[in-house]
Amino acid sequence: MSEFLKAIPIILEHEGDWVDDPADRGGETRFGISLKMIVSTLGIKPADLGLLDFNPGCMKLLTKGKACEIYRKYFWDKHNLDAVIDQNAATKIFDATVNMGSRWGVKCAQRACEADDDGILGSKTLAAINKMGPGFEDAMALTMKKRYEDIIARNPSQVKFQRTWFFRAGCVSTARCICHPHG
Repeated sequence: MSEFLKAIPIILEHEGDWVDDPADRGGETRFGISLKMIVSTLGIKPADLGLLDFNPGCMKLLTKGKACEIYRKYFWDKHNLDAVIDQNAATKIFDATVNMGSRWGVKCAQRACEADDDGILGSKTLAAINKMGPGFEDAMALTMKKRYEDIIARNPSQVKFQRTWFFRAGCVSTARCICHPHG
């Protein structure tokens, strides 16, 4: 079974520290946790993060520990990723849900294992992922790349992120890349 503590370093590496890129639809972000996601999607209150208020620059105060708590509760545990047998597959799904949002990350996983793509990582999807074994990673890389292409086609301003998105789609860790950022 997969373990959160083996996956989280890869997520933190992919996400980096504090960013406030005007082209990023998530807005101000630290460790991949965006202010928009905290307020709009997760309903987290400032006090839950040890903050007085949500104002410009507040995400700089988010600790890595709090970010990891959010990732465990709202991404890893929410999708029962402990039930994925292959650690790389679980990490790949985790990374996709963080980068694309839970619904689309799960849909990509479902398309990769040819399960119904309802955006819910249930027992049928988990069984299909586990049955695929190592082939899941390559299929997931392709479904992620397709999703990123769709985002860019709908909003060409997002082409700015294409190189890193494609790299991320092909990587489970820095040691294993399927799709390289140059091709």
